[in-house]
Amino acid sequence: MTGGARHGPGDPAMSTRIVAAVAEAADCDPGEVQPLYTVLDPDVVDALFEYGQSPGWEGQLTVTLDGYRVTVTERGDVSVEPPAETGTGTETETGSGAASPW
Repeated sequence: MTGGARHGPGDPAMSTRIVAAVAEAADCDPGEVQPLYTVLDPDVVDALFEYGQSPGWEGQLTVTLDGYRVTVTERGDVSVEPPAETGTGTETETGSGAASPW
């Protein structure tokens, strides 16, 4: 797992942070990463993790973007697992706290 940055005041929106974390893990420019809107609505992600607002929920958001498994905790911690550690990308998230766009 890489990453682990916590969301704080003055930080970019969470949707931006997710794409930036994948770009850093992939060693590429954020513009080269699969657009987040292809798997999640960025406005919803930003609303869920708006700094200073209590999320009102417990758990985490996990999404696969460009083959990387990105997990964001309710506190705004972001971690990224490279494709080799996530399998084929065909598995489905289940269990308490897992989120799916569908």
